[in-house]
Amino acid sequence: MKNMLKRHDLLKLVSIVCLIAFILTWIIPGGAFSGTELGATQFSRFGLDEIFRAPFYGLSYYLPTILFFLAIGLFYGVLTVSDNYIKMVLKLAKLFKGKEIVFVILSTLLFAIYASVSGEILPILIFAPFIISVMLNMNLGKVVGVASTFGALMLGLIGPTYTTYGIGFFHQFMGTEVTTAIGMRALIFVIAFVLYSVFMILYIKKHKKDKEIKEEKKCDTFLVSDVNNKDAKVWPMIVVFVLLFALTILGYFDWKGSFNLDVFNNFHQWLIELEVGSQTLFYYLIGNVGAFGNWDLYTISYILIIAALVIKLISGIKFDDLITNMGNGFKKLSNTALLVVLAYTVFVVSYSTYIVPNITNFFENLVEAFNPIITSIVVIVSSILNVDFGFTGFSLGSFYAAQYPDMINNILVIFTSINGLVSFVAPTSIVLLAGLSYANVSYKDWIKFIWKFLLAMLAVLLIIFVVLTYL
Repeated sequence: MKNMLKRHDLLKLVSIVCLIAFILTWIIPGGAFSGTELGATQFSRFGLDEIFRAPFYGLSYYLPTILFFLAIGLFYGVLTVSDNYIKMVLKLAKLFKGKEIVFVILSTLLFAIYASVSGEILPILIFAPFIISVMLNMNLGKVVGVASTFGALMLGLIGPTYTTYGIGFFHQFMGTEVTTAIGMRALIFVIAFVLYSVFMILYIKKHKKDKEIKEEKKCDTFLVSDVNNKDAKVWPMIVVFVLLFALTILGYFDWKGSFNLDVFNNFHQWLIELEVGSQTLFYYLIGNVGAFGNWDLYTISYILIIAALVIKLISGIKFDDLITNMGNGFKKLSNTALLVVLAYTVFVVSYSTYIVPNITNFFENLVEAFNPIITSIVVIVSSILNVDFGFTGFSLGSFYAAQYPDMINNILVIFTSINGLVSFVAPTSIVLLAGLSYANVSYKDWIKFIWKFLLAMLAVLLIIFVVLTYL
């Protein structure tokens, strides 16, 4: 039983949070803000029926996210039997031999910048298993692999700059814009990146000789074995990855909202209206896919499946083997999908009962004037219970706009930065759950790695918030 609980510590942790959320519905009444006033509150207690329905509602609300992770599994299930891919991983690991820290910093910077500017943060995770495999072959270990990919993504959320991910309702209700307080948010990004990099380098230097870390490459979720076909070419796989990377950049940067660029919207409109003969052939071919910058997770998910078929042709994989390995990859990411469903179950509870506004009302009424520490506590609670940062903006944005109209910029900085920081440890953080479950890193081991950065960054943020508020 002890071993089982150790293997499934994330499942246990998320289940406990779900249970706490169910209990809170019996203790805290829900209510919505109308300006600064909390409307009539009432209990929406979860009974047995609601408890068992909640995961299915979570599945239906966030099906694109769940399918996206499963599509990554399908994709890498095919990749790991491709000698072209295996050779690419091994060559990259060899190329950076002796320059491991450089590779780690570059990876961290790439993922963090993407999260800071992209309209949808998850697509870049397509490359996380590849990066982690390279790092395991460089004897850097699973924790560093997760920290440099999934962790770096959360790092970008501490200092979001041009991203619109989860911030739309804050802009709508508080009257802020993409560029509001962007200088301060960019500064926080730089500070967070520097601190995070320092702690990672110290961790690497301390553990680089650990025998257990050197053995972890044998535990790679999508194990990279020796190359069977010595004549396999790397360049076709590089082309596939470069194209995928270009699509994650073009498809998920909010070109219009963040950068005021209409070029991709105009090109898309021209393409779907272009007639071949008397037919809008391209419209029929691409269907309802949006312009670059407006893609959803469904789009990149089926692109991954198409990419897997291309890799089949490149690598000469038999059709039966293709199906088998797709299924194997699907199974390897099924645990991640389950954890995501449970995390979104907590969102269903919060969404259905509106208990977070009541909690917010309690804390904010402890003091008369705006207090950045109190607001930070509110963000911590709301980030864990709401799960979806966009819903936090939807349910609390109008209250803060009415209650503290002179502090709007500061409030935006506090909500975004603390939400990003909390995502590193919150049991309902989708990116954290995906990263730890994918690499089979225990929550305990992750906390051992991350706690110093969390405390240091929290201290920095609170100092910044106090200075912005009172000086």
